[in-house]
Amino acid sequence: MENKEKIDSLKFMSETHRRELSERRRYEFKIVITVITFYVLAGASRFTGEFPVSLPCWFKVILWSAFLILVVVSSIFLRSVHNANYANKSIAERSESAIEALINGEDIKKINLFGKPFAAEGIKWTNLVWEVVAIILFAFASAVTLTLI
Repeated sequence: MENKEKIDSLKFMSETHRRELSERRRYEFKIVITVITFYVLAGASRFTGEFPVSLPCWFKVILWSAFLILVVVSSIFLRSVHNANYANKSIAERSESAIEALINGEDIKKINLFGKPFAAEGIKWTNLVWEVVAIILFAFASAVTLTLI
């Protein structure tokens, strides 16, 4: 395969994975906003005037359990989204590095786009942590509003 064909193939790989990364980030934002909106609306339902003043203990346990399950499921799902984002970003960066090497005239015998990450790469867990913390805080506030106030 000639260098031009290799560069075109690598460029296609890079663009494809950058596009997937961008689409998934928009999807991730929608997930977080949807879950937080659910908790806000659930907590706000307490102040509609139609909410019972006192709730049976069994209902409170079910409510707290349901909110906890939603937190766990959404957190696990967001973690998988972050892992997929990381994979797309890693493949795109490796493709771009290989393109740079080909342009600089280096001979590339084997390009490992899907191997272990570069030493300098790493998953940015801070975004995931902040998203999960926000979901936990809204879930807790909503559960407290519905059961303790």
